[in-house]
Amino acid sequence: MKVNANSIMPAAAIAALLVAPMSSAIADNAYPDSPVSVVVHTTAGGSTDVLARLVFRQLENHTGATFVVENHPGAGGQIGYTRLAHAEPDGYTLGTITTMSIITHELTRSGVTYTYEDNFRPVAQMVLDPSVLVVREDSPYETLEELVEGSQEDGPLSWGGTFLYGAHHVHALLLGEKTGVSYDYVPFDGASESRAALLGGHIDMAAGGFSEFASLADDGEVRILASGGTERWADYPDVPTYSELGYDIVLGSNRGFGVPSGTPDDVVEWLQKNIEEVIETEAFQEEAARLGLAPSLSYMSGDEFHSYLLDLQDLMRSILPEEEMVE
Repeated sequence: MKVNANSIMPAAAIAALLVAPMSSAIADNAYPDSPVSVVVHTTAGGSTDVLARLVFRQLENHTGATFVVENHPGAGGQIGYTRLAHAEPDGYTLGTITTMSIITHELTRSGVTYTYEDNFRPVAQMVLDPSVLVVREDSPYETLEELVEGSQEDGPLSWGGTFLYGAHHVHALLLGEKTGVSYDYVPFDGASESRAALLGGHIDMAAGGFSEFASLADDGEVRILASGGTERWADYPDVPTYSELGYDIVLGSNRGFGVPSGTPDDVVEWLQKNIEEVIETEAFQEEAARLGLAPSLSYMSGDEFHSYLLDLQDLMRSILPEEEMVE
C-alpha cells in the first residue's frame, strides 16, 4: 500500500489535538475539583473579610465547590497581595483587592514585587462603600466644622485608619488639603483594629466605610460627621456629604476579588457567572442586609473594574506627594 507522505500528520500535531480539548480549566465541568484558596489581605472581622466570607459561603451553597478563606494581613496589605500576585494562575487561588492599596503600593513602596497591571486580574467589584469620618459619641466635636477648628486650636488630632495610602489615608490627605484639619495619621492593618482603637479612646477620630460604622452609630457608640458619598444614605439622612458642606471630596472604598494574571479566561468567566447569580439570591441579600453590607453593594464586572482601577491609579499619581513616590 502506498502512503502519501504529505497526508501524514506529524506526531506533535496529533499530540496537540489530543491535549487541546483538555486545556480548558473547566473542561467536563471539572473546575473546581479541589478547594479554592481565597486570600484576604486584611485582618479577620474587618469589612473586607466579612464581605469575602459572605460571598464565598454563599458561592459554596450555590455551586457545591469549596472555598477556604485565609487571612494574610500585615505590611499594609502587602503580605496578602504578594501571596496572591505570585500564586499559580490555575484558578485555585483568588483574593480580595481593594482601593486604594491595590493601585498605590507600587507607587509608594520600595521592594514591592508586584504591580497592579502586571500581576492582577479583577474578577468583580462587589462593594462601593462611601468613606466616612467618625468620632466617638462622647467627642466634643459634633460637626466637621467644629472638628477642623478644634484641631487647629488644640493641636493635631489622632486619625486612625488602615494602612498608609489606602482609602482611609487618602481620605485624610484629601480632607487635610481641602479643610486644613490638623491630624496625625495612625495606620492599622485592618478596619477592625481601627474601630477598636476609636472605641477604646486611643485615637480621636477614624475613617472607614459607611458599612463598618453603621451598627456602631445605631447603638449610639459613634457619631458620623460626614460622608464621601455622592448623596446621603437613606438610612442615615442626617449625615451630610462633603459636597454638601462645600468640599469637593467624593471618596469610598471599592472592594472586590481578583486572581493572578494568567488565570484562564474560562475560570474567570465561571467565577463571574456564579458570583452574578449568587448576589441575586434571596439568601445572599438577606445575609448582606443582616451584616450591614446591603446599602453598599455595587457590582461591577472584572473588565469594568479593571478600567476603573487604571483611571484611579492615574488620579492617585496626581494626588500623592512627590516625596512619597517611588522612583
